[in-house]
Amino acid sequence: MMSVQSAGLRRTERQVAGAQERVHAANGRTAELERLLVFTQTYEYVAQEARRRFGYMDPDERRYSMDGGTVHLDAYPFTVDDV
Repeated sequence: MMSVQSAGLRRTERQVAGAQERVHAANGRTAELERLLVFTQTYEYVAQEARRRFGYMDPDERRYSMDGGTVHLDAYPFTVDDV
């Protein structure tokens, strides 16, 4: 009878340990998402997304592109500050 109880106790301890690991991982992911949320409320994030999604540039920024060996200076009518 004692060995059956011991086996049950060990199984329960393993389940608790597994649950604790999942909670620890979830807490880490929560902290990561909280940092991301704070970042999305900054000017740096807005500027980054304006460049990435819409091609906006800083007023002093120059962007060059290549087309068949010809270099072009890209100029956009909008800047990040217009966002």
